[in-house]
Amino acid sequence: MTTGKEQLMKEARRAVVQGWAAKWPLMVVKAMVDEFGDAAWEVLKRMAEEFGRQRAPILKEALEIDVNDARSLGQIFDFEDSMNGIFGEWIESSPQRAVKREYKCVPARMYMDFPDYCAKLMTWVADATVRAMNPNAEVKPFEKLIPRGDDCCLVAVEVHT
Repeated sequence: MTTGKEQLMKEARRAVVQGWAAKWPLMVVKAMVDEFGDAAWEVLKRMAEEFGRQRAPILKEALEIDVNDARSLGQIFDFEDSMNGIFGEWIESSPQRAVKREYKCVPARMYMDFPDYCAKLMTWVADATVRAMNPNAEVKPFEKLIPRGDDCCLVAVEVHT
C-alpha cells in the first residue's frame, strides 16, 4: 500500500469511528426530539442521569477526585476533553467553585444545528456524574456555548456546603 493510500485509510477509519462515536448519537437524539418533543427530552434526561450515576464510581477512583473540591470534580471535564478534541483552561478555581473556559471544540461544528445536545444532554450527564459523587455539588448550565455562536464554552462546577 502506498503512503498516500495508507494516509487515506487512516483518515477513513478516523472518520468512521468519530462518526459513530459522535455524529450518530447526535442524529438519533435530534430525530427523537424532532419527532417527540418534550417527551423525548424527559426520557433522554433520565437516561443521561442514569449514565452519569453509572460512570461516577470509576471516574472518581481513576481520577482520584476529592468530592468536596469543585476543581477536583472538574477533572471529569479534563478527562473527557482530552479524548474529544476540546481545549481549555480553568479560569476560576476554588473548593467551592471552578470554571473552565473551553476555547476550542472540534465537534462543535457538528452541534451548531442542534446546540441543545450540549446545552441539555451533555450538561445532564456531567451534573449527574458530579452529584453521584457529592449530592451537594452541581454542574451549572453552560453560561456560554460555542455551538450557540459564543466564542467559548463556560463550564462551572459548584460545591455547596
